[in-house]
Amino acid sequence: MNLKKLSLIAMVLCMAPQSFADNLELDRRDSSGIVLRDPLLDDYQGSVRNECLADPTDAELAEARDKFQKWVNEKLPKAKDTGEIAKEIMTKFDTNGDKKITSTELESLLEEAGIGNWITRSCWATGIIDHFEKESSEGNKDKALTEEEISAGLTKIGITAPPPPPPSPPPPAS
Repeated sequence: MNLKKLSLIAMVLCMAPQSFADNLELDRRDSSGIVLRDPLLDDYQGSVRNECLADPTDAELAEARDKFQKWVNEKLPKAKDTGEIAKEIMTKFDTNGDKKITSTELESLLEEAGIGNWITRSCWATGIIDHFEKESSEGNKDKALTEEEISAGLTKIGITAPPPPPPSPPPPAS
């Protein structure tokens, strides 16, 4: 283990999470100012849900939902329902082609949608997968989302298809 990593670990052990980010003079906090996790400080790549120090507040959940809806409206303007949104997500973010969105693949989507930061995004991804799988009728708990689980989860949290484009202006009168 190198000296820089040991120094960072010592700082984490001696300081509260928020003061850690303040002392590094970096803005590595979620919207409530809480540093939830520093993936550079551990090599463990398993479930990070237990490592997250706080669940998101209702306000943070609403903000994430709004950011995701904005992303859908901008990036998927032709989607007609959550099924089409889920299909587009699968097409773009299922990088290994297994027909499932893993936590790492979901983190890419969250980054593109502006949800979380480099520290909190893994907690968001794990929490979303856990929530969507819990709500799913498929009943599997494989820590990855199918297209059907994504569609059902999006419907459950209130994500909708983008609004239709405004009507074209009438042709000028002759």
